[in-house]
Amino acid sequence: MSDYFMHEVIENGASFDRTYRIIRQNDGALRWVHGLGRLEFDAESRPVVMYGTIQDITERKQAEQRAFELALERERIALLSAFVQNASHEFRTPLTIMQTNLYLLERLTDPLKRQQKRAQIEQQIVGITRLVDMLAEVVRLDSHALPHSSQPT
Repeated sequence: MSDYFMHEVIENGASFDRTYRIIRQNDGALRWVHGLGRLEFDAESRPVVMYGTIQDITERKQAEQRAFELALERERIALLSAFVQNASHEFRTPLTIMQTNLYLLERLTDPLKRQQKRAQIEQQIVGITRLVDMLAEVVRLDSHALPHSSQPT
């Protein structure tokens, strides 16, 4: 903040227009403020007067943060919903194959064909096990996700 004020406002004579955080002196509360102003300079380009306002915008920043977090949660829910739909399909396909192979296995008398059907069922079980492991990993990663920042920028 001091670099901005020194280089942009004092050295370059630019207007002051910045949002920043402060610690309120009387209670130590973190507050967001917006400063807007300009300097007047004397004949030797020294600042002599500053005109401007400082406005507490903490409630606005908190509302923006809540809106951002709500939008993020909505996106998370949409992604989760799409994931569940896809996972449902990924489970149904091997289960249907297993069910069909079990039906055929009960009716086959040829030992070689029965063994092939068993192998196909075992292959589908491995696939479902992999899907369950992936789901467990997603849950693990989600539970270890970094907490959302509570400080708007």
